[in-house]
Amino acid sequence: MAIGYPVGGLLAAALAIPLIPALGWRVMYLIAAAPLVLVLPLALRYLPESLESLVARGRLDEARALADRLGVTLPSPAGRTADPPRGNGVGTLFVAPYAGSSVWLYVLVAVGGYGTIGTQTLLNAYITGYYPGSARAAGIGWALGVGRLGGILGPVLGGLLLSVGASLPVVFATFASVAIAGAAVVAAVRRKPSDSTDRGEPAALTPGSDRTVLD
Repeated sequence: MAIGYPVGGLLAAALAIPLIPALGWRVMYLIAAAPLVLVLPLALRYLPESLESLVARGRLDEARALADRLGVTLPSPAGRTADPPRGNGVGTLFVAPYAGSSVWLYVLVAVGGYGTIGTQTLLNAYITGYYPGSARAAGIGWALGVGRLGGILGPVLGGLLLSVGASLPVVFATFASVAIAGAAVVAAVRRKPSDSTDRGEPAALTPGSDRTVLD
C-alpha cells in the first residue's frame, strides 16, 4: 500500500516526458484526476469493510464470509478487554493504555515526517537555483526520481525487516541511519555551484581580454 504513492509519482514523471511537449502541461492535471474517476468507484464497489468494523456493527454473517475468503481468523467481540479505553478515534490515542511514552512517539514521528517532507521541498527549491538553465530540468528530474525510488524501497525494506522478525526499534534505527547518512550528504554539498570554467563553459570576458586574444 505504501509503495503505491511513489510508484504513481514515477509513472507521472514518465508520462510527462512525452506528453507535455506534445500536449502541454495542462494534460497532466487531467491524468491526475483519472484515478479519482476510475479507482474510487472500483474501491467503493470491491474493497471490503474491515472485519473489526463489521463485527462492531453486528454484521457477523458478512464478517464470517469475509474472514473465510481472506483466510484469517474472525475477531471476536469477547476478545476485547473488559474495560476498554474511553473515547474513540483520536481520543483513544491519549488514554490508557495507549497514552504516557506513545504520545511522545507520535510527536517524534510527526517531527520526522515534517523534516522529511520539508527537506525534500527545500532541496527541490535549492536544485532549481543550483544548476544552470540548460540543466535545471534534468537536475530536478533526477532529484525527484531518486526521491521516489527511495520512497519505494523504504516500505520494501521495512517489510523485509519485519518479516525476518526484526523488532520495531531495529526498524526505526535503520531508517534513522539512512536519514543521518542523507543529512551528511546534504551537508557536503557546496553552497554555490562550480565556477563556470569548471562546468566547461567559457569564462566571462573582462575588459581588454578580447584585445589580448586578438594580439
